[in-house]
Amino acid sequence: MNDLQIYEKVTPTAPVMTWAMFAIGWLELNNTSKAEPLFNKQLQNVIPPFNIWSNPSDSKGGQNFLTGIGGYLQSLIYGYGGFRIFQDRLQLNPAMIPNTTSFNLTGIDYLGGSFDFNFSDNYMQINQTSSAAEDMKIVISSNGQTETLHVGTVVQYPRCKAYLMPV
Repeated sequence: MNDLQIYEKVTPTAPVMTWAMFAIGWLELNNTSKAEPLFNKQLQNVIPPFNIWSNPSDSKGGQNFLTGIGGYLQSLIYGYGGFRIFQDRLQLNPAMIPNTTSFNLTGIDYLGGSFDFNFSDNYMQINQTSSAAEDMKIVISSNGQTETLHVGTVVQYPRCKAYLMPV
């Protein structure tokens, strides 16, 4: 938290991907009110009419600024999706994207399998769309509840911190 507070003050004109990293940091600390303005600040770099990304945001710099786009995608997956990759599991800890009621992360590949995630205000759904190298399970962090996943079967839980891992 101290690092975020210090570096936000000394980087007022940083490249657009900086705001994504700050948003991810605040979301890691479960502080959505600090993350939201930083997440939204990224969108100042989206230039109409084709919605390409620019750095700086005045469209006089680099056009189609791919690192800015990459930061934005990371803020969705690792920030609001709360995904973290560990040696033994894929953690998710979703929070809602500002001004939305649900969002999807489709085609997340892990251990050879593919998964679709849908997060809403109240729940999360997980659908394994292709087989992984091993059978997979979801573990709910708060109560240790587990369920083995099967290709094509959607499971639903209250939106919470959970782990995807081999059985």
